[in-house]
Amino acid sequence: MNNLDNRTAIRRSLALALLMAIVAGPTLAQGPAQFSKGLKPAPTGQTSNFIQFSLGVPSVDGSAAQYMQRHRVPDALWGGIEELHLERFVGERGILLVDGRAIPGNDDYRVKVALDVPDVGYARVGLENFKVRYDGAGGYFVPLDRQFTPADQELAIDRGTTFIEAGLRKPDLPKLTVRFARMFRDGTKPSLSWGDSRDLDDLGTRNISPSFWVSDDSRNTLTADVEHTFGKTDVSIGASLESGEADNSLNIWRRPGESSERFLTDRETIKSDALSVHAGTVTQLGEGLSLATRFIHQTAENEYGGNRIYGATFGAAFDAGFPNGQRRDHGFLDIDGVADRTMTSVGAELRMRKGDFTVVPAIRYETMNRDGEVKVTDTNVQSDGSVTLTPLRNSGNRDLTDVTGSLEVRFTGIDNLTLYTRGEYIDRSGSIFEQEVETETSSVEFSRETDDTRSSYRVLGGFNWHPSTMVRVNGQAYRKLRSVTYDHFENADGPLTYPGFLQSQDYTTDDANIQIRLRPDARVTLSARLDVRRTINEGTADGLDTFESAEITSRALTGTVAFKPNAQSFIRAQVSSSRNRFVTPINELTGDAADIVLEARSDYLNASVSAGAAVSEKASVEARLFYFEADNFIDNSDVGHPYAISAEEQGVTLGGSYEVRPGMTTSVRFYHFLNRDGTFGGTQDYDLNAVFLSLGYRF
Repeated sequence: MNNLDNRTAIRRSLALALLMAIVAGPTLAQGPAQFSKGLKPAPTGQTSNFIQFSLGVPSVDGSAAQYMQRHRVPDALWGGIEELHLERFVGERGILLVDGRAIPGNDDYRVKVALDVPDVGYARVGLENFKVRYDGAGGYFVPLDRQFTPADQELAIDRGTTFIEAGLRKPDLPKLTVRFARMFRDGTKPSLSWGDSRDLDDLGTRNISPSFWVSDDSRNTLTADVEHTFGKTDVSIGASLESGEADNSLNIWRRPGESSERFLTDRETIKSDALSVHAGTVTQLGEGLSLATRFIHQTAENEYGGNRIYGATFGAAFDAGFPNGQRRDHGFLDIDGVADRTMTSVGAELRMRKGDFTVVPAIRYETMNRDGEVKVTDTNVQSDGSVTLTPLRNSGNRDLTDVTGSLEVRFTGIDNLTLYTRGEYIDRSGSIFEQEVETETSSVEFSRETDDTRSSYRVLGGFNWHPSTMVRVNGQAYRKLRSVTYDHFENADGPLTYPGFLQSQDYTTDDANIQIRLRPDARVTLSARLDVRRTINEGTADGLDTFESAEITSRALTGTVAFKPNAQSFIRAQVSSSRNRFVTPINELTGDAADIVLEARSDYLNASVSAGAAVSEKASVEARLFYFEADNFIDNSDVGHPYAISAEEQGVTLGGSYEVRPGMTTSVRFYHFLNRDGTFGGTQDYDLNAVFLSLGYRF
């Protein structure tokens, strides 16, 4: 059954389940449960059965594709059952629960049925299907006000899950849980691996042509877990079996509208099987003393297929005589590959609590091995237009061994103050081997072997101080050092090539945050949080002195004010700002290389104000203002392509709810939103005016 059949079957099942639940609703018995937002809870000792209908009426002026990606709803009328909850007692103590959702206009469906019997067990089954929307437009070239858009700019991925789960919960017997789940993904989404264009009035070549992924994935997972207590030891054992299939392709539109226009389809298929087993124990050794152990073993096998073909359309068959082929159009045919992965991990943690001190030492040992081999026919277009076909075999191996030790100490001996610190050390050693051989001549095209050692230190300290109900202060800081050294063996052809010339890399990260919460009055809450981080990357390479490869800094500040003058009203305001920089030596190049690669920036400001009030026993109103700004765009179109974001968003929401009669509540919201995106020259701008209606009924 393909994924289209899967989605059709899921929708029919959901519709049938919801219809049966609605018909059965009025006969349901009484008992406790959760309740829907906007509906008053049912009295204690009674069931809480409710249904809520919703309707969205959007009006979009501008980019519909960008609107749907941003808000994840269609640009047309949509509505249906937003939430359904039904309950019924079964036997003396069991309860049957049904939860559902069905909004056809948004391709959003969900149903879950659960039967719970205390001290016996439970069974659950569920289905879910929803759509994630995307804008498929390509890049924007500022000097010419030019953007390439595909024939279908409104892309979407359908995602779905089906599951069944059962658990045994008999007293004095082991707890047994078994679950089967199937997940799928099917559709198209954009990629930032844009194609190239020279149709830019002699301004050179820029990668601004749109590309997209076509995905068809499914994964099945079966898990089983057993838990039981033997004396003072809790034991858990479990296993997971997973299988999956994927058929994905990256589709790149190269040189659109030019004489050398061509379409690249890079397809990959994967069949995977994995087995994971785990076991763990927690033993109480004495008062304030416990020991936890953990064991995990995983194996995985993958089979690979696919090809990379240039043609007159996406998905074209290979044609050595394709007239638009250009020099160095590199592709491949008939991938036939396998890869195996094995991982084993064992660990132990001792928790000691004595008086005001808690000390937790831990250790973990982990090994991982990956082996793989692939056979493929390499294709390449030569300067005279001819195409060479070269059969190749590529093999590789990766081994890793990790030893991790940590120590955590917590102190609570001072009133209203908790102090804690944690240190962690990771020692990793490994090796990697890669080789590519031309199968017809047995000549070695590429061979590389590298041993690497990695060590990492992390020291953290923090405090939680609560001197009164009016003041709370939390703070934390850490430093992390990571060092990587490489021991390379030369390639078969002689000199070391990238990344073989790298000899070492060192990373230093300093991070700190502090959060303050004040309540000067029972009606007022003030809070603020500051986060700062700085990472320095340094390296050494063959023939080069020690160099700084990157400096990464970030700062985020958030402040909130909440005012609740009485039980019927509230006002809340929040502002957050962030400043992020990624600087590399290439940003400082001069001459012809100046400004080709700019300093990476990600600065933004968020602000919102919301207020609400109950105007009567049956009616309430609410309003919200929202603002977002990012101003990072630097136009270097004369030598490169600008990627940084320049955007502004504004939103206003006005709404209210009214209890029509006991058990029935209706609400309405008016929504105005505008999006301005300077990075794409206004092509992704839109204005939104929308009305959202809902009606909830409890029975």
